[in-house]
Amino acid sequence: MTWQIVVAMRVLLANVLFPFLNKKVARLPWVRLRLLMQFAMASVLAIIIAVCLRTNLEPRVFILIGVGVASSFATYCQWKANSINVSQTGIVNFWDDLIPMAAAYFFLGEGKFLNRDIGIGTLVSLLGIILLARESNGKWSRQFYLYVAGYSLIWGGTNFLMRLFALNNVSFGNFLVGWYCGGVVGSLINVFIFKEPEIKKTDIRLQITDALGILVLAVVIVASLVLGYQSFHMAPVLVLQSIYMVCEIIFVSLTGMFLLGEHKEFKRRELFYYALAGAGAITVATSF
Repeated sequence: MTWQIVVAMRVLLANVLFPFLNKKVARLPWVRLRLLMQFAMASVLAIIIAVCLRTNLEPRVFILIGVGVASSFATYCQWKANSINVSQTGIVNFWDDLIPMAAAYFFLGEGKFLNRDIGIGTLVSLLGIILLARESNGKWSRQFYLYVAGYSLIWGGTNFLMRLFALNNVSFGNFLVGWYCGGVVGSLINVFIFKEPEIKKTDIRLQITDALGILVLAVVIVASLVLGYQSFHMAPVLVLQSIYMVCEIIFVSLTGMFLLGEHKEFKRRELFYYALAGAGAITVATSF
């Protein structure tokens, strides 16, 4: 399987299916408890995968648990941002890609992978994204942008660490177990420190009835993370994040607009900006 196919599968799961399912869950009550349920289910799946792969857990799994704790807080911020507006979240969703790209360039020496076409494609994509973000006239609360900043900064760091773990041959089993067990720990902290209103019996029944939906969400995020981690074994950050950055913006924002009913009237220049960003991503994908 080529790296382009792995990336395409990850984009489909992370940028189309996940935001579609997530908004339905994130807008329901008890977000922190639902997030804990998601990470608990994902950690069980991760342990099953690790057992099937006959993984020997290593001491560095504790580092991954720490990363998972941080990622759980980023996930909470993403859920809250998505509950407000998925399409707008997609449009401002590029800092968590630019941060690892810069880190990989300066700390991993991945500038050596750049050629003229990749450089041009990255710049064209970035230009389209900046113009698209500037064109967006949504008036969102300060809280919305704080949520976006929260997950962008954290995931900017964890995306860089994923490449670092891949280069240091951290196994899939160790990676998944550490990441999602850390997610459980972080979600527990989130639940007990930031208490929500008193649980009612109807709320408890609601949690039971929608457990299947959260399980589907857990399967999607585990599969997405597996594909994402595999992609970091196959290609450098500068190439991958350039593609992920554009796909995240295009597919997440369009999912919000057309699949979740966040409709808006497109201006011709907005369509041009989408096309510009997409053309840059295709250039990068076909030039490595």
